[in-house]
Amino acid sequence: MYDYTFQPENQAVASTISHEMFHTLGAPDLYRYSQDGFNPVGPWDLMSSGFVHMGAFMKYKYANKKWVSEIPTISEPGEYTLNPLTSNTNNAFRINSPFSTTEYFIVEYRKKSGRYESTLPQSGLLVYRINTLAGDGNANGPPDEVYVYRPNGTTTANGQINLAALSSDYGYSLISDGQNPSPFLSNGSEGGLNILNIGSAGETITFTLSNTGVYNVNLSSSPANSGFALDITNNGPYTENVSVTVKAEPSFGFLFENWTNTSGDILSSEQTYTFNMPANDVNLIANFTEKESYNVNFEVKDQFEDLVENATIAILPLTDKIIDYGQIISSSSSPKVPLSIASGKNNGIIPTTVESSKISNFIPAAYPKEAAGEWINWDNGENTSAIGTGGEITFMVASRWETTDLAEYNGQLLSKIAFFPREANAEYTLKIWIGDETIEVYSQNVEAPTINEWNTVYLDVPFQINASYDLWFGYEINAQSGHPAGCDSGPAVSGKGNMIYWDNNWVMLSDLNTSLNYNWNIQAFVGNSILKATDAEGHTYSKLEPGVYNYSVSKHNYEPFEASFTVVDTGLDLYSVITRGATYSVTFEITDENELPLEDALVTFNNADYVTGVNGIVEIEDLDPWGYKYTVVKEAYIQENGVVEVVDEDVVKSISLSLIPTYTVTFTVTSSQGNVEGANINFADNDYTTNSEGVAVADGIYSGTYNYIITKDSYHDRRGSVKVIDTDVALSISFTPVSVFGLNNESFNLYPNPFTSSITIKGLQDVERIVISNIIGQKMLNLPISKKETIEVNTSKFDRGVHLITLYYIDGTRITKKIVKN
Repeated sequence: MYDYTFQPENQAVASTISHEMFHTLGAPDLYRYSQDGFNPVGPWDLMSSGFVHMGAFMKYKYANKKWVSEIPTISEPGEYTLNPLTSNTNNAFRINSPFSTTEYFIVEYRKKSGRYESTLPQSGLLVYRINTLAGDGNANGPPDEVYVYRPNGTTTANGQINLAALSSDYGYSLISDGQNPSPFLSNGSEGGLNILNIGSAGETITFTLSNTGVYNVNLSSSPANSGFALDITNNGPYTENVSVTVKAEPSFGFLFENWTNTSGDILSSEQTYTFNMPANDVNLIANFTEKESYNVNFEVKDQFEDLVENATIAILPLTDKIIDYGQIISSSSSPKVPLSIASGKNNGIIPTTVESSKISNFIPAAYPKEAAGEWINWDNGENTSAIGTGGEITFMVASRWETTDLAEYNGQLLSKIAFFPREANAEYTLKIWIGDETIEVYSQNVEAPTINEWNTVYLDVPFQINASYDLWFGYEINAQSGHPAGCDSGPAVSGKGNMIYWDNNWVMLSDLNTSLNYNWNIQAFVGNSILKATDAEGHTYSKLEPGVYNYSVSKHNYEPFEASFTVVDTGLDLYSVITRGATYSVTFEITDENELPLEDALVTFNNADYVTGVNGIVEIEDLDPWGYKYTVVKEAYIQENGVVEVVDEDVVKSISLSLIPTYTVTFTVTSSQGNVEGANINFADNDYTTNSEGVAVADGIYSGTYNYIITKDSYHDRRGSVKVIDTDVALSISFTPVSVFGLNNESFNLYPNPFTSSITIKGLQDVERIVISNIIGQKMLNLPISKKETIEVNTSKFDRGVHLITLYYIDGTRITKKIVKN
């Protein structure tokens, strides 16, 4: 126990006083002094960062067993019940690790109620590890005396410390080796704890202590997006010898083949497969194969025999069957934190926004309605901002469509997704989810996206919409920096256009930051056809089963082509010609305010850059009718942005650029001897020298904030900054010769010393103020000096003893001397 606690008056809050008082009783801190970012206990104990009760172990050990007198050890398998920690009895259990004699576990029920516990993050069963070799507390950790288990926590990753209280209310009903969370020991090895069936957080909480482990059934499909592998039993993780049933459901255009393990051994050829759970995890692969199909190759040219890139091939499929996703949803467990998402680094971080600095030419939904379908979206099609944290972060964004929004699209195929990535140092993966539970049913990596532009990605496998279930489409972002998720200017279509997966939850963007009232730049194309796009050689293909198909070939400003074909038992090569409509030119004429041509102006138009010649003209040809955004930039001129509408004739766009306003900054440099000639002023990346009147003038300065430094031999440097805002600026700078002080302190004279009722101070040129303090730092005098050479200070009220006098000079330097009052 300590002798006393010292509490500064500016820290006199209840939580701090309680924390420090517990130190007096001998309790240690449960946070690390190293400030390494690792959080062993977090908000779950007063001796860490919580304004809550101490844990049962802390009350037991460090309050001399007065506040918690006993923590019974349990070891028999069975169901147990705990009262809240604040109860007098039955509030905690100890469970020994079968793999360690120096580490054990404590379980207690933390209920979010009452005067102090109401500040807990949530209610549930708190499970933590005690290391008897770690010493007292966590101050010198690792190792830590107390460590609270939490989802996605490891020996190095914090995970979700705020979700540490486990209960079925949040989808966390167990803690066991190999699960999430896992009861690892201080060295990361298995702890051997198996707590299952954690109940709801009510007046009490129940759990089952098991002497056997639980194991996972991990399901996957091959190839990607070819079908669904479902756990029909849906009660995992499982104990040994439990019967488990799984089922395979093929996606559009695929057939089930077999179940295999990761070694490729065939386990069953039945879509529904039942087996007994072994004493280990089971990894099963549902293998699918494309239906009997043949390659149909398409080649597209225009009337001039030129190959056409990005022509859309729309093929009407043979089936009118709608996939029922109900079993997929019902077989999915309560959502847990995806391991690829929940690394803990989002916790407590709030997303922010940056404005767009680039105009995009392409807006997917702005295209004329295509015969094969239409774009669906909640955003306005314009990229205005981007969301992120500026640092390393992983999150997901989505556009949400309720069943009522999907009625007219029932049975149609979602074939391509457009989005607006804003950060190059990031990975993007397209996702589709269904239902209120947001069950992931489709994933596709985006290779080499174009940053700061709309990206349209064709899905490898079209996704069929069933209007009986909510539809979510969007993407996952794994960013190393920046603000990667593009969005519009708002206002948000709440609960639909602004959904974000952040800290283990799908929420609205505005829930995280009320100022972010935006929709994501995410759009999807839906229709009745399978869609393919031609490459740079005018080619694409599709694998189709035998049958008769109708298809069309289309592209903006081309006459569409329609035909049919039959697939029998071999592939086909189809050649199509689409007629391009008239094209036009846009000519930019760039001048200054005096209508003189501007050479070397940069015109960004239709994703390409052009530079004006001596005549100030740029001509761009072979343009389809469309609305094209442009940007015109030239140094020293105000940037011009706009849109050129090309309809049915050539366009001449005359643009007059205005000079960016500039201003004058005048420096006047003086010292106690008068004007200072020859002083060098480094300002706005240029050097200026004062004339005989101590004046230097900087012309052509744009609005902004600038730093300056003024130097001259035998003078102290002067540094500062100046704001230039829409007007000229004049600065008067006082220069101090080095000889005045610093090298020659005799210019500052004080007498008498020792003193009694007064002191006289001489040589105060260039002194800004004088401060006299006693030996414990109390200021006895704080006196501004206004161009006085000599002053007399009344010291009759000063206490006897040593004092310090400090002279502050106008250049920022200072001198301190010791003086004594008798």
